[in-house]
Amino acid sequence: MEARKLTPFEGDWVLQRATKYDPLTIMGIWRAKQIRIWSFKFETMDRLSYKLPGFEVTDAGLTVGEGHGAKLYSLSADKKILTCLTCDKPMTWTKADPKKDLSDRHYARQLAGSL
Repeated sequence: MEARKLTPFEGDWVLQRATKYDPLTIMGIWRAKQIRIWSFKFETMDRLSYKLPGFEVTDAGLTVGEGHGAKLYSLSADKKILTCLTCDKPMTWTKADPKKDLSDRHYARQLAGSL
């Protein structure tokens, strides 16, 4: 049931980097596969981590993670930006173009911001 509520959030999302030391982080949100988060070294694309976090969709937005580490996200009106409402520092995700491939390093880095 909960996976069906992911429909407005569906797509691949790239975290906007705040510093040049931040990794490239991609979050896939899909009803069939639910939520998956990959993190890569920005320069080399070596994989740093892979997570399958829990989630909940409420009237307030999308909560990713559980307990103390859970983050609440709000979807922009045009459905192209996810903004964290409960993060200590600003955290914004940009929706990838579904016609482009995020395995294209140049496109993925462009979305994340090269700083």
